[in-house]
Amino acid sequence: MRAREGRRALPPELARLRRRMALASSALMALVLAASLAGAWLWSARGYASEADAALQQAAGESPLAGDGAAAVAVAGPYPVVRLSLAGGSAADATGGLSGADAAALAAAVPEGAASGSVTALGREWRFERLDTGSVAGGSGAESFSAGDGAGGTVLLVDVTKASFALRSLGLVLAAAWLAGSALAAVACRALASRALVPAAEAWERQERFVADASHELKTPLASMSATLDALTASPGRTVGEQARWTGYLRQDLDEMDGLVRGLLDAARGPAADGVGTCDASAVASGLVGRVAARAATRGVSLSASVAPGTVVACAEGDLSAVLGELVANAVKYADEGGSVAVSAARRGRRVAVSVSNTGPGIAPADVPRVFDRLWRGDAARTRGSGAEGYGLGLSIARRRAEALGGSISCESDPGRLTTFTFELPAR
Repeated sequence: MRAREGRRALPPELARLRRRMALASSALMALVLAASLAGAWLWSARGYASEADAALQQAAGESPLAGDGAAAVAVAGPYPVVRLSLAGGSAADATGGLSGADAAALAAAVPEGAASGSVTALGREWRFERLDTGSVAGGSGAESFSAGDGAGGTVLLVDVTKASFALRSLGLVLAAAWLAGSALAAVACRALASRALVPAAEAWERQERFVADASHELKTPLASMSATLDALTASPGRTVGEQARWTGYLRQDLDEMDGLVRGLLDAARGPAADGVGTCDASAVASGLVGRVAARAATRGVSLSASVAPGTVVACAEGDLSAVLGELVANAVKYADEGGSVAVSAARRGRRVAVSVSNTGPGIAPADVPRVFDRLWRGDAARTRGSGAEGYGLGLSIARRRAEALGGSISCESDPGRLTTFTFELPAR
């Protein structure tokens, strides 16, 4: 049933709230995902840079480790290194891998005066370090370099083309993963927002139904009072005593409205409990059966109570009598002509379950969750023969009182056969 309700169209206010919740949560998840993927890319970029620096240091005759101390890591992959010897403005590849023209082009791409950095030449990407004849520039840690007139010195270059391509490819993959993850997060957040608002939608629907039902219930006495006042004002010369019939009707309507308003207040804030105590459920059940026996007899309904003596429950006698009395009265009201009502009790661990069953038309499965709603009285099949008396507040008030006592009330119905209300509360 909840799944069907979750697919209902939400009221405009809740629909706007769902959109805001979905947007906020999906944006937050997208930011978290972006931060995570960016961290992975930066970690990979740092690793590639460390390996390139290690290759440069190794070529310069220093440690083959990148970093220092416990953070040092070995060179993880092949990085082709070129050693350019500069003399008299010319450049030669001391490693023997480049022609003179390529060596000159590569040397021209290295900024004069720069101790280290990155350049693009010969269609490839390079990281370089400049070595002075008297000292070695320490990779990315070198702060400056003075090459004089450029007539001498050595420049080390490491080919990082593959590493750069790998980083770019990784960036594209991570960007695609972010887009896909963000889209999935948006769909998931919308679904979760819709699911999270199901209780709010149900409460909204109950409130609207309650307002409509309360308005309908109040219209009846108000319409009657209006008609009565019209009758009174139609004969202004008559005394109050002469119009006692109309004033009596007016008093009845006022009493009916007062009872309805009091019932609504009790259903809204819950009736006050008599306090903590204990009582014998069998004695309370027997007393209730005796009090409603005459009412049941007028409809040919038989009553029975089967509660073992000494079934002690943890609540005051007045509280148990109020809740159980409402359940018994409700069972008698909706039992079929010549039917039966039975009161029983059973121990369930540390709780006592008092059940009230009645034969009759029963309750449709779709209506069972609504029997405790305020002002709900069921359909014509359930109210047949009962006159539909009352306001539909008794069960709602009984449930509020039961919950205040630490108990609960549930309903089960087999339409056309048997309806059972079960009141569970702590045992003593």
